[in-house]
Amino acid sequence: MDYFGPLCEFSNGSKPVLVIIDAFTRYIWFFPSKSTSSKEVIKHLTSLFRILVVSDRETAFTSHDFSEFMSSRNIKHRLIAVAAPWANGLVERVNRFLKSSLKKLVNDQRDWELCLEIVQYVFNNTRHSVLKISPSRLLLGYDQRNNTDSDLVEFLNKIAGVEKDFSLEREKDRELALNVAKKN
Repeated sequence: MDYFGPLCEFSNGSKPVLVIIDAFTRYIWFFPSKSTSSKEVIKHLTSLFRILVVSDRETAFTSHDFSEFMSSRNIKHRLIAVAAPWANGLVERVNRFLKSSLKKLVNDQRDWELCLEIVQYVFNNTRHSVLKISPSRLLLGYDQRNNTDSDLVEFLNKIAGVEKDFSLEREKDRELALNVAKKN
């Protein structure tokens, strides 16, 4: 978990983005926030299931309120070393991906929040090179559907340096899952 930004203020007052990644599935969540306060973090973490949280030592993650929240839900909190972002490498890579994606997608600096959902969708539904499956499939059991995602996936795969098009493999996986479901 980490904060990305701050970015130009969006119309509703959002500036930083809280980035949360599930280390097992690599599923990501982007939460536009009005501040980097512990109350903002708690608000978003409340809706997610969690056992262990890894973060840097930002004030929001080290505050008394945040510690109380973590204790009340029996969540372990691992703080990375000061000035060692590589210790939280998963989220740092997602932040780099988010930065390069927003640079390519955002025309008006104040429209960045509109693109977050698209970037999150594409990341979560693109096959992960190490896991050989998409984060959505690991977490939810299926890839989320969107009829217009093929051009966007191609564009974002270029940004991320993915050369192979996994859309055909994803379609085969969907057909296989459908056949298995029909038999059961």
